[in-house]
Amino acid sequence: MQLNGELLQFIKFGLVGFSNNVVFYAVNAGVLLALRCANVSWDFVAGNIAGFLVSVLWSFFLNRRFVFVQESGRSLPFWRTLFKTYVSYGFTGIILNNVLGALWIGVFGVSKFLAPILNLFISVPINFVLNKFWAFKGEKRQEEE
Repeated sequence: MQLNGELLQFIKFGLVGFSNNVVFYAVNAGVLLALRCANVSWDFVAGNIAGFLVSVLWSFFLNRRFVFVQESGRSLPFWRTLFKTYVSYGFTGIILNNVLGALWIGVFGVSKFLAPILNLFISVPINFVLNKFWAFKGEKRQEEE
């Protein structure tokens, strides 16, 4: 059985996403451990922010290299693509997941532990589409004269 290109691309995106979560957790835990001695109440916020920033950067580089590889004659403006990647992950990872979490937990009575898993079925495909057709959409290179 041969997988078509888009399905294979989605699977690669999922593998990058899995590694993204590992990086997020490692950075988050590292910040929590580093701030343990400081005995501050905002340690989890610092861990979440640091984890988000590092893990999205990680995803950006892996997605750029292995998932959304550009065709010949197309290019990706580095900083613009990086910015769009942060916006995409910010929308799905922060805004959408919190809205869906409030819906699952507050309206449907779903467990706080199950809600993030349900979110994956909605946020991952949306994130894939945002990255594929917006953040990593290549631009035609201008011909050198």
